[in-house]
Amino acid sequence: MLPKKNGMPFGVSFHGEAAWTFFESSRLSDHKGPFQGVPYDGWQTKEDGKGKWWEGYDPRDLYGQPHKPKLPANVKYAEEVVEEGEPPSDAFLDNFIGRVYDVLDQYHPELIYFDSGHFPAGKARGTKLIADFYNMSKKWNKGINQAVVTAKHLTDEEQQMFMLDFENTHSSEVRKLPWQTDIGFDGWFYLEKEKEDYLPTQDVIHTLADIVSKNGNMLLNITQSANGEIHPYAYQFLKEMTQWMAINSEGIHGTRPWIKFGEGPSRIEGEKDIEHESIDYSSKDFRFTTKGNVLYAILMKYPESKKEITITSLSKNEILWFGDIGNVSLLGHKGNLKWKRTANGLVVSLPEKAPCNYAYVIKVSGSKKIELDIL
Repeated sequence: MLPKKNGMPFGVSFHGEAAWTFFESSRLSDHKGPFQGVPYDGWQTKEDGKGKWWEGYDPRDLYGQPHKPKLPANVKYAEEVVEEGEPPSDAFLDNFIGRVYDVLDQYHPELIYFDSGHFPAGKARGTKLIADFYNMSKKWNKGINQAVVTAKHLTDEEQQMFMLDFENTHSSEVRKLPWQTDIGFDGWFYLEKEKEDYLPTQDVIHTLADIVSKNGNMLLNITQSANGEIHPYAYQFLKEMTQWMAINSEGIHGTRPWIKFGEGPSRIEGEKDIEHESIDYSSKDFRFTTKGNVLYAILMKYPESKKEITITSLSKNEILWFGDIGNVSLLGHKGNLKWKRTANGLVVSLPEKAPCNYAYVIKVSGSKKIELDIL
């Protein structure tokens, strides 16, 4: 498998549990016109395929068992549900869970993403599946569990077992337990032609810094064309992201959040649609991450005139876990920085030329040696 051969974590997303309702409209019919009242193909059986191109296949393997649909069927933003449908049957849920186990057995993924809320296929099935996956991962990885399971709308209890996922939005504060945001760089489904409103690289990196500073992980979707290729602008984005990571990944990978995610006037309040929400950051905006005896202050915008910034959270009145500040540097810049710690904050003089194009990582090292606590 290509990701495994290149040392990349491999993840799989599952949406099949929602197929019970996704395909309910296949059991309805036209309300008007020449086919009014003629049932759609969701009611067909394996026997109906005799002599046709799909002979030998059972439509129920696609649509699930026939059942009474919710009305209106599969309408996400319906003002009201006129009539409740039947819940998923045991046969349907067992089939779904069986497909998940089949993927685990064949491909040994590190990540399972469930596009559903709470336990997949109910608490009993879901708890067993998650526990089995963790134990499988230990077996595959010499006793170390490297598995991650994500789902949405999790309770506090459920978050002790697997990870909360926000689709297209994220947290406004540091969360005690790890979480994840999944966003679309240029949409979610395959694209027939290039998209004009894909995310700028700067916005993706700003979003990444904000998420990581709050104990989160960002899962980015790059949409493929129908033949499996990605578009030229996506290659350009990956090139720019690689260039940024080559300089600044130290402030992202393997880090942990601080007691506060950052400072500055620009921040996300409540749930925001990340794909269509661009934040105008200033040179007073920072996002913080930590690693051992280091605090990384990610500067969201380089100052245009006077190349001096003040990190108010690091004033001389602030007691830091790593003792006194021993050194301040800028990732990607060769040479020392002038800095001083005042009652107003840590004042740092930056070089005239920025080391990268966006999100500049200031490394604040403490005087105490701290053992890393990274699983």
